[in-house]
Amino acid sequence: ATMAELQSTQERVRRFVTASSDGVVICADQQIIDANPAACQLLSLPVDALRLRRLSDLVAPQDLASYEAHIQRSSE
Repeated sequence: ATMAELQSTQERVRRFVTASSDGVVICADQQIIDANPAACQLLSLPVDALRLRRLSDLVAPQDLASYEAHIQRSSE
């Protein structure tokens, strides 16, 4: 794919995620790097506050052990 095609695809995905009524959080190495407006509304946090958090910060305490085990298995 050319750079122009890649940029076009990225823009389409960005527009879709932004317009989605479903909350979408984008992470890199478990660090939240972006979130759409629906996620911000659902979590009652602005995107800048979400970017300071790790994905595990959004997991209910009773589910944290299961979540961490899943992450560990996924990284093997």
